[in-house]
Amino acid sequence: SNQELLLVNSEVEKNSKNTLVAYLLWWFTGFMGGHRYYFGKTGSAVAMTLIFWLTVWFFGLGFIITGIWMLVDVFQIS
Repeated sequence: SNQELLLVNSEVEKNSKNTLVAYLLWWFTGFMGGHRYYFGKTGSAVAMTLIFWLTVWFFGLGFIITGIWMLVDVFQIS
């Protein structure tokens, strides 16, 4: 019914994530996957964090890998 549809829409809006918060997390903690933790993508967030911290000492390789990942993610946030 129409009332149920309104209830579902209000719940979806209430549970949706704030894009401003996501972009701020991307800007400050994006290289470690902070924005992915916010969206509940913990598997890829943990992978991003481990890739960064385990390979950052090898000529900045971790920052290069996660930097490319960050660039892809910035277009997928919205």
